[in-house]
Amino acid sequence: MSSKDASKVVGRYAQLAIVQRGDRQGDPEPCDAEWEKFTPAQKVMVDRDGFDAGCRIPA
Repeated sequence: MSSKDASKVVGRYAQLAIVQRGDRQGDPEPCDAEWEKFTPAQKVMVDRDGFDAGCRIPA
């Protein structure tokens, strides 16, 4: 599994958290807010494009 594919899974989990709190899936603002919760070390390990692909594209 590539880093981008693994990061897409992380994005899907972020999307799940967004939906569970009642926000709409696929909206960029909640995805950006979830990304900002990551520490700098986490941001190095997670590919942003992969994260966005998992978070912003409705399941």
